[in-house]
Amino acid sequence: MVMLIVRYAALFLITGIVIWALVLGWWQSNDHSPSPGESALYLLALPIALFGGFVFLNAFIKNMRTPSAPPETAPESSTSAIDPAALASEAGLRRRQLAVLANSIYAPGSVDAAGFLDVVREGKTPQPDKQLKDDDGFPAFVARIAEVDDLSNAEHLAEFDDVAEWPNGFVRNMAILEQVLIGILPDTLSLIDTDKASDVFLRIVWITDAKLDKTQLERAHAWLMTHHFSGIASGRLDLAIEMADDDIALPMRINQLCDLTPDATEGAVTLLIATASNVSEVTLRQWQARGTLFLPDQQNGQIPGEMGAAVLLAAPSLATQLSDEKPILVSRPNAQARDKSADAGGRISADLCTRLCEELLSLFERTPDQLGALVTDSDHRASRQAEALGVITEDFTHIEPTQDFLALGTAAGTAPPASALLMLACATELSREKDGPVLALSVQHPTRRAAMLLMPAPDPVSSPPSE
Repeated sequence: MVMLIVRYAALFLITGIVIWALVLGWWQSNDHSPSPGESALYLLALPIALFGGFVFLNAFIKNMRTPSAPPETAPESSTSAIDPAALASEAGLRRRQLAVLANSIYAPGSVDAAGFLDVVREGKTPQPDKQLKDDDGFPAFVARIAEVDDLSNAEHLAEFDDVAEWPNGFVRNMAILEQVLIGILPDTLSLIDTDKASDVFLRIVWITDAKLDKTQLERAHAWLMTHHFSGIASGRLDLAIEMADDDIALPMRINQLCDLTPDATEGAVTLLIATASNVSEVTLRQWQARGTLFLPDQQNGQIPGEMGAAVLLAAPSLATQLSDEKPILVSRPNAQARDKSADAGGRISADLCTRLCEELLSLFERTPDQLGALVTDSDHRASRQAEALGVITEDFTHIEPTQDFLALGTAAGTAPPASALLMLACATELSREKDGPVLALSVQHPTRRAAMLLMPAPDPVSSPPSE
């Protein structure tokens, strides 16, 4: 309170000095001799009026920002009191976690999560592309996986289907998918092809940004079953292909998996895969036509990217049975929508993201100073960077922006829905590297935000030796 009074007094003094200097200078330049009334009006009443107006306006704005308190209600009778068991059950659902048993990525500059984190730390960014040009004939900035060759991919896939009929970017999608599967299938098969996992069911969900019709979906399904999953008995496997083109699809899918996987062993593991490719002439023209493409005179545009990622998930109790290694646990996503789109312009507030992160830390009884890193799918755009960095500024000042704040989209470009799963895979590696909690924060969607907390599974409690 004392500091507030001192601040207001200093502000009033400065206001008075400025007004007096302006008024006296004006009178002197015009050789004006003010009357006593003019002196009182300009040298006393005017500073007071300006200062008072500022105080009232400041109070009004603060009041508008403060959410109104809910109306008071009469206390409920004891017969209608909330059941403590119901509250405990709700808290248990919010605290549900999944164990990450393995992960795989395929992104610009790296074929594994640890390597891609180094790419981001080194500040590598997309460069002008040798193949794609904008409408003015200049090379477009594209986050391309250089090893993906369109011609050889088409020839490889043409043995199975007529790729000329496939939608834009799907050939590159399939090439990326193959590399992701090469990275994760050995770990997956080694976990489920054992005596202790003889009854474990494998649920595979592939989410792609390609727009496929029913026939194309069936052919892609058959191709995957023939080329990659033929060695797994059909009774132990389910493969689903889903289509999504927004950044929040993966966090919401993980939320659904948390509902499917109770704390008790369920007997099923989920291989969650996402691929996306915006590296094509068609996508470039579409983005430039709607004004969302990154250009020299439009620095806040998006850079087309491509990537793939996969994570193998299971209930924590099942994970301890399948693997001798301590898994990384990922929380149920804490998600909410912004009131205003981040693309609408104006000041970008980090309040929502900060609250989502703080709620997760509180739910799992962690403090901000225990946090090892913050990983986000944010790209180079100022709106996304400001929102994600605002979390560090306000609550996690020990996080080193150049090493522990990692905005993956700055190196990988825009490629929903795969960007969020890439973020999860990289956050898993960071949590293992730091042996502590890591936050993963999705901010790429215009309005919807999601945060996940990753941490190593606790050490098993050993039973005391019997006497």
